[in-house]
Amino acid sequence: MQRLYAARLQADILGCDLVIVARTDALSASFLDTNIDPLDHPYILGVVDENNPEILMTFPVAGQKAIMETFVNQSRIDKILKMWNDNCSNMSLKQAKDFAKELGFDFYFDWEACRSEEGYYKVQGSLEY
Repeated sequence: MQRLYAARLQADILGCDLVIVARTDALSASFLDTNIDPLDHPYILGVVDENNPEILMTFPVAGQKAIMETFVNQSRIDKILKMWNDNCSNMSLKQAKDFAKELGFDFYFDWEACRSEEGYYKVQGSLEY
């Protein structure tokens, strides 16, 4: 609460309008109403196996799984995983799929298949989110 008071005081001192936008549900977030913001993409859950629609994960994790299943050489796996992990959480789903192809693998990911009855996307909350 003290931070809100401090922000309000600062706005009053500077004589400017104030709008505070805060997101406090990151750890307990479960649903998202739209997937339009690419910053949300790495946290939206999707089906990664058409035959097992109950298995849900984010596309960064789906990419990691695909890397482990695609490549045999452990040093190659480690190299590709490092490149994937360093970049995928800053990409939209389309960019990540294109990046995966550049790295030599592909993965299945469908975030539409697991939407709630109300049409919400399921998300995996975290501190990074």
